[in-house]
Amino acid sequence: MQFAIAAFLKPGSEDELRKHSDDFNEHLGASGANVVLAGALRDGDGNRVGYLAFYDADEITEAQEWVHESPIYKAQLYDRLEVYQYQVEVGRLG
Repeated sequence: MQFAIAAFLKPGSEDELRKHSDDFNEHLGASGANVVLAGALRDGDGNRVGYLAFYDADEITEAQEWVHESPIYKAQLYDRLEVYQYQVEVGRLG
């Protein structure tokens, strides 16, 4: 199954976020087989406001555990985090 993970950053967290950039990239790379697609969410001015990822797992708890291992999650930089089972209805993903 695929799961959509939408993580929105706390306002003003950009400086702190930079401190975790290398660790965050390692976290994404280590689970590369399960990450279908991942990238930054940006507002109309191009500012990073969060991340969106599509993650393959058998259960939603696996996707939740994966995001909870993120250095950004551990640093409490997310204002809001949502994990949902994702079902493609038009087009293809992965």
